[in-house]
Amino acid sequence: MPSTRSTRRPNALRATALRAKAKPRPPKHPTAAPIAGPTHAATTPARSVTPTDRTSDTIVAELLDRLGEAIGPHRVERYFVRDARVILDGSSLLLVVPTPFHAGLIERRFMQQLRELLFDVTGQSGTVTTSVQPERFEGVETALPAETQASQAEAPRRAKKQAAVREDRYDLDRLIVGQPNRLAYDAALRLIDGTQDGFRQLLVHGPCGNGKTHLLRGIARRVRELEPGAKVRCVSAESFTNEYIQAIQHGNPDAFRKKHRGLDVLCIDDVHFFSKKNATQVELLHTLDSIDLDGSRLVLASDEHPHRIAEMHKALTSRLVSGMVFTVEHPDRGMLERLVPVLSARRGLRFAGDAAAFLAARAEQQRLSVRDVEGLLTRLSALAETSGHAAGVLTADTIERLFSAAGSGQAPPNRLVSYEDIEPVVCDALCIEPMELGKSGRHRRVVLARAMITVLCKRLTSMSYPDIARAIGKRNHSTVITAHQRVSGQMSDLVELGVPCDGQTIGQLADSLTHAVRAAAGQGTFGGR
Repeated sequence: MPSTRSTRRPNALRATALRAKAKPRPPKHPTAAPIAGPTHAATTPARSVTPTDRTSDTIVAELLDRLGEAIGPHRVERYFVRDARVILDGSSLLLVVPTPFHAGLIERRFMQQLRELLFDVTGQSGTVTTSVQPERFEGVETALPAETQASQAEAPRRAKKQAAVREDRYDLDRLIVGQPNRLAYDAALRLIDGTQDGFRQLLVHGPCGNGKTHLLRGIARRVRELEPGAKVRCVSAESFTNEYIQAIQHGNPDAFRKKHRGLDVLCIDDVHFFSKKNATQVELLHTLDSIDLDGSRLVLASDEHPHRIAEMHKALTSRLVSGMVFTVEHPDRGMLERLVPVLSARRGLRFAGDAAAFLAARAEQQRLSVRDVEGLLTRLSALAETSGHAAGVLTADTIERLFSAAGSGQAPPNRLVSYEDIEPVVCDALCIEPMELGKSGRHRRVVLARAMITVLCKRLTSMSYPDIARAIGKRNHSTVITAHQRVSGQMSDLVELGVPCDGQTIGQLADSLTHAVRAAAGQGTFGGR
């Protein structure tokens, strides 16, 4: 067997660079090469090393590749490329890390997987240990294996593609405009135009989840489109604060100021985050003054009006409200009736009848934000898919039942629906008197009313067929069962009785009566208030 050096094998991620710099040295003393199968040094003839022989570098590369399949390549790059040095010595794997925190994290999250993969890749049971060596990470440029280099070369393209997707999401053309955000939207267009004095600063505030970030990032996107050479920076208040703190800690505040000043447009989101951060507020005030002196444009968004943000410097508050200030409120009924169909279409949801209007009405009643509506429709899409309704058209009643069956997380009903809630609604809709229900008459309206009452009682109450029959005034509940079965098979038939319900199908009539009963009983939507 050929003798090899017993020096610690280099990290697979640095092997190429180290090998290029290393000078050939004679071996010090032999070690056993990690090859599969039994070995006998006295009897096994030496074999020549061929290009197909696996070195420690290739074994580590294979191990990391297999690990990437299990936990994701981005996590491998983060924990085992950037924050660790992976060294294979025989069947033992050593992970050199910069801090005890990194060591503990790897031991908690990945140690068992590493042991299993090490056995799979080498065919030997080996140890996996960590070693904290911060000096190994000071000013060292890591030479990455070909696979990682290719991944890194692809990373900027992936990041650019993801950024483009995010920017598309915040396109102003995708913003649904209504009364609650009309003034803020018009002001945004004036600021983008950039030709009118007094329209260089805009602050929008209001409850979270109603499109302030969409408006802010949409302005940045539109300016970049119209002014390709413009310097535009869009940053959250948290990022602004963290970058400022890091600049101070590293003694380089000038780099931070250069990054946020001398711009054509500066957009800062979540201004309320600056509350109680005195040093950052002072820096922000100087930044805003510099922006103003340069004649640049400033866009701000906040969940609170600056005057209501706790412990905000008066000078900064005054500066924040010195431009255009507009509120963005929860969507109203008109805006919701346009919003729900658009957001539903993006999720592949299809509605029948008044289902979209039903969702809009309930969203208004519960004062849902735009983000709440998005979450509601995402949840509805998931429920429809798991229940087999994904390819179908959803009615309002189907939506109600899907949420009720899944448990919507909304408040419980104010009270249960009773027969006394159902009877007057049905009788009024079909233009009959309640006393006619128990008689033996066979008028079509009366027959349909009995059937509708039975359908609604089975949907909305726990009443049995005998209970329903007694409530209607019938001694034999078999007639109630028959009526229910008959009308269940006629749900797609049109109502043709010369009553206000004409033009609907039996199913649509049942759905509209269900909603009317729930409203009369004081119930909200989705099993809610």
